[in-house]
Amino acid sequence: KGRLAAGAHVLSRAGGDSRPMALQTIRWLFGLTIVLVLRQFLGVSPFLLLGCVLLLLCCLTGGRGASGREQVPPLHESGLMDGVLWAVTAIQGRRPYMEDMHQAASLADACGSAGLTHFFAVFDGHGGKRAAAWAQAHLLRKFKDRVAARSAGEGMLSEEALRRACVEAWLSTDSDFLKHAVQNAIPDGSTGIAVFLLSPTALGAPRRLMVVNVGDSRAAMVHVDGSARPLSEDHKPNRADEKMRVEAAGGHVIFAGCWRVQGDLAVSRAFGDCHLKRFGVSAEPEIALYEVTPKDAFLVLASDGLWDVVGEVQCAKTVLRSHDTVSAAAALCELASDRGSMDNITALVVDLR
Repeated sequence: KGRLAAGAHVLSRAGGDSRPMALQTIRWLFGLTIVLVLRQFLGVSPFLLLGCVLLLLCCLTGGRGASGREQVPPLHESGLMDGVLWAVTAIQGRRPYMEDMHQAASLADACGSAGLTHFFAVFDGHGGKRAAAWAQAHLLRKFKDRVAARSAGEGMLSEEALRRACVEAWLSTDSDFLKHAVQNAIPDGSTGIAVFLLSPTALGAPRRLMVVNVGDSRAAMVHVDGSARPLSEDHKPNRADEKMRVEAAGGHVIFAGCWRVQGDLAVSRAFGDCHLKRFGVSAEPEIALYEVTPKDAFLVLASDGLWDVVGEVQCAKTVLRSHDTVSAAAALCELASDRGSMDNITALVVDLR
């Protein structure tokens, strides 16, 4: 994930419950003390003592087993949305918690007149799942509000207007979460890769994609000939322009297993991460627009649990070998797991044919 192990998963639990490791240790010591007191001073029988120990273990682990590991079953979703087939598979993998989120929505009713038809996104939380969940819940709504305000009576929006709406929505979502995070001592952060499908600008013109990226989740285009290309560039702290921004803000890019902001965060742009915003970590998205050509077959959005071990070309081969988007998404996650991915893995596949 984005954070070093010391701060990565201590605070993440199902439903956003936070239980720092120090608190768990205290509970264990307190429980053990009670058991010893019962045995030493009250003469409790060994059998009753054993029952107390087992009950204590159950209570302290919250039903998750002695390791406190969250158990999230693999998720498989798919649909035909306004003529576009899509599917997603998300697996917890080898992580003790599941912090990936995804989103797929039709924009035909809310933003169709502005030239937008579909929205797909993958959010990859770190340090907890709450920043990813916040982005999933609020980001698209804020974008729709800004599009509606700009497109009233004007029809299809220009690319520049869409870009401005994205930047405002992304930064507003981050700002709101930061306020919530500061008030509630939440250190969580999240990357996010989103793709909007846009209508043709004229009869006979090609469809377009708007790719909006924060962090190191990634979008890629799979071509019919088996080739592929990335549609976004990861925001790594050692990328020249990213490093310059971090250092200009007074931050440092330090190598600790990989390049990290302040030796902690392995991405230079993210939602949340309130303790690192003053060091140049930004939620301002990087935006790119592409035309969909006849050679473009599938769009893939995935968290770095996939991209850390699977390149775009291997991704393309896997998708094209699959029967449909459902099997393609599942096959990508299986491939990443077989290759030793240590992260949560989410793969969302969209059929553009």
